[in-house]
Amino acid sequence: MGDDPWCGWSVHQTASDKPKGNDGHSILAATGEYIAREFSKLQDNQESACIQIPPTFEKGSDPERKLGEESEEAVYDMLKNNKIQGLKILFFNGQRYMGKKDKSTDAEIIREKDFTVFLEFKQQFYIILIEVKCIEEQNKRNRKKATSQLKGHCKVLDITHEIKESEVQKIMLHSAWPRLKREYSCNYCNQPHAVYQLPPASCKDPKHKGAQPTFEEPGWHLFKENFETQKKFDRWLKHCFTEEKAMEKTSWSKILKIHTQHACGALYEELSKKFLLLGMDQLALRDSPKHELNKPKFVPGIAGTGKTVTVCAKIEKLFEQRKIICRRCKDNKKPEASGIYGWLEKLQKSVRGLQHCKTCDQRCE
Repeated sequence: MGDDPWCGWSVHQTASDKPKGNDGHSILAATGEYIAREFSKLQDNQESACIQIPPTFEKGSDPERKLGEESEEAVYDMLKNNKIQGLKILFFNGQRYMGKKDKSTDAEIIREKDFTVFLEFKQQFYIILIEVKCIEEQNKRNRKKATSQLKGHCKVLDITHEIKESEVQKIMLHSAWPRLKREYSCNYCNQPHAVYQLPPASCKDPKHKGAQPTFEEPGWHLFKENFETQKKFDRWLKHCFTEEKAMEKTSWSKILKIHTQHACGALYEELSKKFLLLGMDQLALRDSPKHELNKPKFVPGIAGTGKTVTVCAKIEKLFEQRKIICRRCKDNKKPEASGIYGWLEKLQKSVRGLQHCKTCDQRCE
């Protein structure tokens, strides 16, 4: 990536687990070049532009995840369809990563970010992290969990990637509640109160006496009203562009590179601590439709050409689609899931990051 962080991506590199490819290219440099083949460039002559990763919102078939996916889709669509003139925006949805958030231990966590949004507006650079919740009534546990998730993402940038703390603090953190109204009617005084804020002094409800919870600052939470129209969402988004939240271009670009490494077309190999970039032929195999088991696909190639990496990518995709399921989960009732685990256990030592289950929030065994 050159001086302009929005363009300058060109060639791609096939999978590799070495610091340099056969042509001497470093993996870090090749990452930006590879992503160009996956995503369109933001052109300088455009007054406003948007790249969304993935390019369309991906829904699953699990009915229990329906409300959560609809809530995320509401945020996805608003970001994608913004009408702010002169705004350049690139956002990642549902991106998983590994990293440390504690200097005192080598243990790495596996987490997922709902939205990471990179923006350029009037030659200033900003980053927004958004966690999305689908509940219709305020809930202290969900509020605290969203806040903890957001702060944890920033901690990983600080500890694992050594982003300057002063720059990490400029990242804007927001919890989105597309199904939750910003006010509720108090049963005691019959007056509207703001959700996730201290009640007004005029309310004498006895349950408000004593120690009060510490809430996030005003503007942290996005409510149902923010998603009623594109104009309302854009008004909120434009208010984010303040001088004190503008980041240094070098830090902003470094964090963008980190996210491109985590994006589609890359697997993380835990033992060597490296990313394995997938080539176009590998991506085609990963995304190929299902076929009859009595007509298996034959993938030839000499040692080191990326056959195992391709299979791992396919397993990860099936896992995300819930076509193979963690046997530790309570809802694991699909018989077709059981046959793969012996092989997964063999892969566990080499690509352990693929064994993490969103449902039970643990590694599969």
